[in-house]
Amino acid sequence: MTRPHSAGRAVAAWLLGAAVAGCGAKAPPLPPLIIAPERIRSMEVTRLDGLVYVEFEVPSSNTAGDGPADVVRVEVYALTTRPAEGEEEEFSEDWLEAATLVDTIVVRPPLLPGMEVEAAEGEGEPGAEGQAGPVSQGDEVTVVERLGAEAFVPVTVGEEEEEDEEEDEEDAEDDEDARPLLMPYVGPPFPPPVIRSYVAFGVSSRGREGGPSSIESIPLVDAPGPPGPPAVEYTAASVRVTWEAPDTLRMPVQDPSYAVSDDPDAEPLGPPLSATPIIEWGEPSRYVVYDVAGLGAGLPFPRPERLRPPARTASYSDSDITFGETRCYAVRVLDAVGELEIEGPESPATCVVLTDTFAPAAPTGMVAVADDDAISLVWNANSESDLAGYRILRGTAPDATLQPLGLEPVERTTYRDARVVPGQRYWYAVQAVDAAVPPNLSPPSQRIAETAR
Repeated sequence: MTRPHSAGRAVAAWLLGAAVAGCGAKAPPLPPLIIAPERIRSMEVTRLDGLVYVEFEVPSSNTAGDGPADVVRVEVYALTTRPAEGEEEEFSEDWLEAATLVDTIVVRPPLLPGMEVEAAEGEGEPGAEGQAGPVSQGDEVTVVERLGAEAFVPVTVGEEEEEDEEEDEEDAEDDEDARPLLMPYVGPPFPPPVIRSYVAFGVSSRGREGGPSSIESIPLVDAPGPPGPPAVEYTAASVRVTWEAPDTLRMPVQDPSYAVSDDPDAEPLGPPLSATPIIEWGEPSRYVVYDVAGLGAGLPFPRPERLRPPARTASYSDSDITFGETRCYAVRVLDAVGELEIEGPESPATCVVLTDTFAPAAPTGMVAVADDDAISLVWNANSESDLAGYRILRGTAPDATLQPLGLEPVERTTYRDARVVPGQRYWYAVQAVDAAVPPNLSPPSQRIAETAR
């Protein structure tokens, strides 16, 4: 007679059998590891009249955070649209399909320790739109697009689908009873501006695209007109640049400084009256100042650097003085279109070579003391940073033209004149000399007289 197993023994036997059966069995396959470049961050897009500068950093890691990145190129796309009021551009496959490839930036493979970059033939020469040769991971890159006529034509993303929806809406309206509605008259709103938007992303060696950058846009409205050539004046301490406002400058709707006439001495109209604008008006124009000296070399469309944040004042002061340098100042007008900005064409540049023609101050506090066979001079030190020394002047009559003692300036603030005749009275003065070429001489100090022993 067979004795039945208890319930506990049956469960244990089942688990043991399952464990034995599971030995060597394969687990479900893991999903394949997809390696793609990380998303490009902090992309900036700026429009300067007919040129658009797209600036970003080449990815140096992958989406998983490991590095170096598997990235062989970066692609930059642009699309012109007219979004509805309050609508924002969103990246999608339809957006990318409608967009135009602006530029492809080739990325060098990462270097192993001890390796050096070897320039390929033609590498380093400026490309058609300003990017010079392949770049490395982590490099700051600037892509330049020159706006042609086709860039100003807006495209509708998903146009066929939208047309079908519009037809359905029209059919539904036809089915309803049309009744006239009494509504107050509302003037037509300003149409939203046409914009051009840019997206960039890295592409791996297997053709996998990294995440797209944020969409950055610029307005395709008429650019503001330029000011006239700026006037440049400078002193030993600073440069002052001034210019006249162009006729197209966008002024505040209510400007308390608005005068009755063109007379600069005319009294202003006074504080503006309180009012509520019927429509939203754009922000007043601002000026952007550039130093464009040396921008003609290198890339065909170099990106000028702003010397200060945009401002409404029609003047600029530069306290960074280096004599011998060439400065070329140019000004653009910046207008805001909603949250977007556009800079107009550049004014004619005014160039100056900063030349040191500024004499030091006259020395002060000179004292003369006679001793045996010599007269000693002492004076206060000058404070100029480019001071080269002092020139000692001497004469034998109160109204005589003083002559220099020696050809080279003395660096100390003391001098002992041993070429004197006992009993002879001498008149002295000191001039400060700077290090400019040719040197600048200060006015003579106050004359003092002393008789040799």
